[in-house]
Amino acid sequence: MRDDRIQSLRKKFHSSNHKSLNQTAYKEEGSTEKVKKKNGDLFFFSKSTLENKIDLKDQFLGLPIFLILSGPSLVKNKKVSQSLEDIKSLGAFSLGVNNSWSIFKPTFWTCADGPNKFLSSGWLDPRIIKFVPKGKEDQKIRKKENGKFIDTSIRTRDCPNVLFYPRNTDFDSEFFLTEGSVNWGQTSKRPCSVGYRGSRSVMLSAIRLCYHLGFRSIYLLGCDFQMKRGQQNYAFKQERSKSSVNGNNRTYDILNDRFDALKPIFEKKALSVYNCNPESGLKSFPYADPLQGIEQFKKFIPPKEDTYGWYD
Repeated sequence: MRDDRIQSLRKKFHSSNHKSLNQTAYKEEGSTEKVKKKNGDLFFFSKSTLENKIDLKDQFLGLPIFLILSGPSLVKNKKVSQSLEDIKSLGAFSLGVNNSWSIFKPTFWTCADGPNKFLSSGWLDPRIIKFVPKGKEDQKIRKKENGKFIDTSIRTRDCPNVLFYPRNTDFDSEFFLTEGSVNWGQTSKRPCSVGYRGSRSVMLSAIRLCYHLGFRSIYLLGCDFQMKRGQQNYAFKQERSKSSVNGNNRTYDILNDRFDALKPIFEKKALSVYNCNPESGLKSFPYADPLQGIEQFKKFIPPKEDTYGWYD
């Protein structure tokens, strides 16, 4: 079934004569200046001012991280559920996306859509380091009380532990890990380096952020990459329309091709990505038991030391 969808997508969206994006001028989101794809330095910006650059490159070099996605296997897969307990007890690093933080409180978090789509309890939690795309700093969050949504005056920049990063919508596998902004997919105005127009995903941003921070082993939890109408498609309660299900499945198929294009780039950069769901629709990365990531993290924990004599 997936192969049939991919073939259909390629016929509809793939251009055999598209230009590589390194030859194309594009704009970063929120910017009016056109630039060419190239390698560059990625910086974060504090919530108090978007002028001061913060360098976090390779702060966690060589460490493993768990990327917490929102598929139902996050709660239905017993090995994954157990790994969440282990991650919490060990203090292993994790990066959550969107409303996955309703299931597990991560070390880091990022999003793609507007802040009013994500739980205020996450936004207001000072224990979570939140990486947010530039341009959303003055957008407001909302709360839900007694089943009703309530608008607030709280902007994302008013929330604790928030950093902002530049983002673009011109996917080029060659520059994905090294350009000066974070890619999350492709604009519909022109094809990406693989040949597809459109289709964006927070997962792309999350992987780039993990790599930039220095993590070199990424374990995907809750990576299902398949939706069905009328079934539970998230780890949390959320319905999807027929068009939304079709649209997400189309994005998953395109992401498989984009990740296939990224695999040799990841290999050159010594970045390993493992999918901890054996039934996932994402086929680009090998399966790994999440326990592998737990054991890998344990190796970085230093042994306890005797305190006697240190103050002498």
